[in-house]
Amino acid sequence: MHSPIPETSNINLYREKSLHRDLKTWYLGPSDRVEVNILGKVVDIFRDNSMIIEIQTRNLSSLKHKIELFLGKTNYQIRIVFPMPVHTTVITLDKHLQEIRKRKSPKHFNPLNLFSEIIGIPHFLKNPRVSLELLLIKQTDLRCADGKGSWYRKGNSLLDKKLLSVEKQLLFNHPSDFMSILPAPLPLLFTNKLLAHTFRCNYSTAAKISYCLKKMDLIRVQQKLGNSFQYIPSYFQ
Repeated sequence: MHSPIPETSNINLYREKSLHRDLKTWYLGPSDRVEVNILGKVVDIFRDNSMIIEIQTRNLSSLKHKIELFLGKTNYQIRIVFPMPVHTTVITLDKHLQEIRKRKSPKHFNPLNLFSEIIGIPHFLKNPRVSLELLLIKQTDLRCADGKGSWYRKGNSLLDKKLLSVEKQLLFNHPSDFMSILPAPLPLLFTNKLLAHTFRCNYSTAAKISYCLKKMDLIRVQQKLGNSFQYIPSYFQ
């Protein structure tokens, strides 16, 4: 396992790149090719001359143009690999890059947050050539107490993220696979408000869930009730 401090004096050049590099090394198979140029786009891994593998540590929406291009002009399978932390160790450094604090992040893993991540690409996930692999990981966040970071990090800058371990792999080959991460069965008829109550989540999360499920053809609009839509699972059509 690498040292949590990047081996460079210009540490900001490595911001959030180590996690991607570590995951690519972990995921790489013996015959895989890395950093392959396909139709003018560099892909992370090309497997068996038949599958494009893109490892994305954030902002899945940025893959839209690549996915459209590869679906339209190739016959390759497309695998999106996305990590979500189940445990994060936060290491805080001073301005001289000396460790001053180490703690466990209080954030808890919630599988429903995956719908917030795929909000820009759910329509692609119903294509039989597109799959998503969720990696549940333990990671290290390396931060610097420089007063230049975001308010929710209390002014600490995020310098890097590093992989500690992959705890579990979840493969979504078909839209119906996403139903497995829901904490309860879908009601026969529901609004976002009822969905939030059923899943014990906030309204915003419920709205993202219903949006994604609708785009994946897993639910459909039954009727409009005032300013809200009432949905029904597609298997009741």
